Amino acid sequence: MGETISAISLLELNRSIRSLIDGAQIECWVVGEISEIHVSAASGHCYLELIEKSADGTSIVARQKASIWSTTYRMARACFEEATGSSLAVGMRILVRVAVICHEVYGISLNVKDIEPTFTMGEMERQRRTTIARLQADGVMDMNRECAMPKAPLRIAVISSATAAGYGDFLKQLADSGRHFRFATRLFAATMQGTTAPQSIIAALESVNESIADFDVVVIIRGGGGRSDLMCFDDYDLAANIAQFPIPVLTGIGHERDDSVADMVAYRRLKTPTAVAQFIIGLLEDAACELETISERMRDAVECAIAACHDELRRIAMQAMPVVHELVRSQCRRLDAMRQQAYYLCLSRLQVESARIDSLAQKPRLLTQFRLRDESRRLQMLAMQTQMHDPEAMLKLGYAFVTANGVPVRSRSALRPGDEVEIHLADGKVVAVIK
Repeated sequence: MGETISAISLLELNRSIRSLIDGAQIECWVVGEISEIHVSAASGHCYLELIEKSADGTSIVARQKASIWSTTYRMARACFEEATGSSLAVGMRILVRVAVICHEVYGISLNVKDIEPTFTMGEMERQRRTTIARLQADGVMDMNRECAMPKAPLRIAVISSATAAGYGDFLKQLADSGRHFRFATRLFAATMQGTTAPQSIIAALESVNESIADFDVVVIIRGGGGRSDLMCFDDYDLAANIAQFPIPVLTGIGHERDDSVADMVAYRRLKTPTAVAQFIIGLLEDAACELETISERMRDAVECAIAACHDELRRIAMQAMPVVHELVRSQCRRLDAMRQQAYYLCLSRLQVESARIDSLAQKPRLLTQFRLRDESRRLQMLAMQTQMHDPEAMLKLGYAFVTANGVPVRSRSALRPGDEVEIHLADGKVVAVIK
């Protein structure tokens, strides 16, 4: 602890590093992938982050900040875009000439002096060819084109940005179809450019696949754009999903240059969203014309068949007419014989029934006489019994009956001492009090 440690400040260290780097004047060409890019609206300077990935692409093995001053950036950008048809974008590999600079506060960074566009063009093409080769090796390159295209694809799943002008153009073109076909479209919104676009479009395809029975065809559309805007459509995973999708996929990505890999694996590539709509309308027009042709042929065939049937019916009618006439005459003779037979049967039956009715008419009269005699005797017996039970006759024989308050007394228990009763006799009644 008694030993004195010699130290310098951090600023002095950084200045020493800066002095070494500035003295070395390191300037070289460097290959890197853009992981971040930002252009200052105020100064016009472009700020980048360059990275290098491992051979398998799973990890970053180097990272460095870089800047392009505004004057250099304007010239380099114009040259780059004219040569490649694309803007500098995240995920793009570039070859740049850089000078290594150091700042005491901001550390080491690269100052970009120039950009070589031919490297990026070659790199883009290399990646594109690698993707195509993988798809061919996997045996999926032509799978979607082997799907059966429905003759009338009216149910359409649309993968697009909801606010894209191309989506509006697509819907307008369908609405303006000459025959006014009744299309059923459903939007599956997705990001259509940038590094997140492939996974976003794949997610949309997966959503379509969940209700695949509801759709005849899938449409992937967006408006025009620079080559860098369309780099996402060269993504292997996206192309593989399109190639293996179970129903036809139509692309209308809106560019006139070489086909993207997504275009190459799709069932059909159309140059614009409007062209996709026109293609679908054309299929329906063909189907409608085919149906009209079939309808006309069926109508002609039916008319011919009906005419042939009419001729056959007339021929049969002519052949059957004598037979029918003879059958009618035979049936008329048979009916006459049956009518005569029925007449005599009815006449005989009427005579029998008339005799039976006369016999039945005599029987009720005799029965009535016997019944009247019996009932007269029964009435006489009832009259005698009634006379025998007449109360007045009973009173005349010396009997009497008692009432209390006008009610006949039938039992001794119904009376109490002090009750007043009436005793009815043959020649009148007397009043008595019960003791």
